Amino acid sequence: MDPQNIAKHYEALQKWQSVVKEGNVWLLYELGRIAFALGYYDKSRKTFDELETGVGASHRLRSKTRNLLYDDKGKEKVFEGSIARIDSRYDGEINCDTLRSLRYPINFRPVTCAFNPAVGFRVKFYIGFSFRGPCAVQVRRV
Repeated sequence: MDPQNIAKHYEALQKWQSVVKEGNVWLLYELGRIAFALGYYDKSRKTFDELETGVGASHRLRSKTRNLLYDDKGKEKVFEGSIARIDSRYDGEINCDTLRSLRYPINFRPVTCAFNPAVGFRVKFYIGFSFRGPCAVQVRRV
């Protein structure tokens, strides 16, 4: 996605949403993803909450992570943080230190780590998106 046109893309998605009569999975996903990329973290979370509990709740691709965030040079953007919570092999959270204005943790799946994760570990990761919201992927210990 061209960083120069991302704001225009977001505006177009908002216009589309204003005329849609029924919930649209892909529209909500794109709105949440683009809002996050623009730094509208609270709007993004609200959109993903609507997607997860509404029209996207039973979608077969609900948990599939895709669309990583990229930097200005087109490379995957690296984020840093610390593991805040691990509830199970499939459910954990990371506090992202790179995005200072982000007020909620990023989900991750501890089972996908190449190390044995524990609360408090400093980690680097990429951010991708599923219908549940932003997800930390390829988590590695610092």
